[in-house]
Amino acid sequence: MEIEAIFFDAAGTLVELAQPVGLTYAQAALECGLLGADDEALPERTERAFRQSMQAAGPLAFQVSDARRLERLERNWWRQRAAESMPDMAAQPEFDNLFQAVYEHYSRAQAWRLAPGCLQLLDELASRGLILCVVSNFDSRLDGILAQMGILDRFRAVVASSRVGAAKPDPRIFQSALRIAGAAAGATLHVGDSLRCDYRGALAAGLIPVLYDREGKHIGEANRRISRLTHLLAYLV
Repeated sequence: MEIEAIFFDAAGTLVELAQPVGLTYAQAALECGLLGADDEALPERTERAFRQSMQAAGPLAFQVSDARRLERLERNWWRQRAAESMPDMAAQPEFDNLFQAVYEHYSRAQAWRLAPGCLQLLDELASRGLILCVVSNFDSRLDGILAQMGILDRFRAVVASSRVGAAKPDPRIFQSALRIAGAAAGATLHVGDSLRCDYRGALAAGLIPVLYDREGKHIGEANRRISRLTHLLAYLV
């Protein structure tokens, strides 16, 4: 079957962090005057704790339609990640200022950069008339981030887990994106950097998965694997 649509993960695939989360949090702690912020080991310790918190967290997905309530739920979800990343500081009065600073930071383009080859690939796919969508375990800030980075208009839809009420690898988020795109699962590629959420999740939902494995961590674990985004074009032949 000819490919008619391509779905992309966002963070870690189309866009990357400009610097490690642990370093950003530590810098914010210093600026907010939190006790212990001058600890040289803080960035590395925070990075480890953040990754552990993300792995253990429940899905960033909510069954609500009210925009204000959704925003509160999203913020609370991320505040819990921040508190678990810096448990020694979470009880300090200044911690709310830190969280506000980092939450706003990650809503701006300065916190991100486009992945190598991203624009080149999107331009080529657009020239072929393919339907493009973003399918991401992210919150309502994602549209603004992609707009600031100049790529939002390349996509028919941005399907964020927090709004859909289901997060990858749950097949419901893929099914929602397919309905919006008007595409068949068997004619749709999904590209992402997570073996569990993107590759296996898309495969279980009937899509054709492609693992974006830039650092070669999953050699032999995926039948379709690319180390650069532009290599995706080989799967359209």
